[in-house]
Amino acid sequence: MRRWQPTGADGIPLTALGVDVAHGGGDRTVLSRRYRNWFAPLQKIPGNQTPDGQTAAGFVKMAIARPADCNATVNIDSIGYGSSCWDFCKEDVPGATAVNYSEATIRKDKAGVLHFCNLRAWAYWSLREALDPHRGEQLALPPDQELLAELTAGRWEMLLRGVKIEDKDDITLRLGRSPDCADAVVLAHLQMPKFDPPPPPDRGRDDRPRTPFHGIPRRSAAEEYGLFGRGGGPRRRGPTVFHR
Repeated sequence: MRRWQPTGADGIPLTALGVDVAHGGGDRTVLSRRYRNWFAPLQKIPGNQTPDGQTAAGFVKMAIARPADCNATVNIDSIGYGSSCWDFCKEDVPGATAVNYSEATIRKDKAGVLHFCNLRAWAYWSLREALDPHRGEQLALPPDQELLAELTAGRWEMLLRGVKIEDKDDITLRLGRSPDCADAVVLAHLQMPKFDPPPPPDRGRDDRPRTPFHGIPRRSAAEEYGLFGRGGGPRRRGPTVFHR
């Protein structure tokens, strides 16, 4: 946030828009605009102003109304309330992408070591790596205290399936509000088409002779690198995904 400057997007078309949708209640619909590595101040819309998906989609379309911005990637959280917004955007917004945080992923971290329980865990970890002061992407996040509090609130743990990010409901309970700002920024940074690896090849039936050790699982990367103690339980639990 310290490297953020108000003129960071001058002359740059919109790269991506992250959309976290709320319908009524105390939550907010939040739009995060990213111009390359510069993030604009968040647009926070009270939930009662987006009572349905069509209204939320109207805000999305206004955000990309400039001709230079119409080809931006628009990542919409398609779980729950966001699904209706996605339905109204998928035909009229060229770059609209439905993001299902709960789906499984075969992505790994930059080092190619860590696996992730779902797309949400990988998306948050990807932003964490991008914010690394030495090996990151020199991102400029807007100076927003709510965003800072939400990014530094989420905890992570290492499971046998990979890195797991704390459930949104648990973060909400501890913060007293939903981490809508953090989710919108993570969505704006998410670059799915660029980083999606190809699916594993279909090798068909495996007719090779079986060995005495066939079926015994190999040690996972987490076990290989000493992230688990005896008995398979987690040995390391990070305090938060992001650090102040």
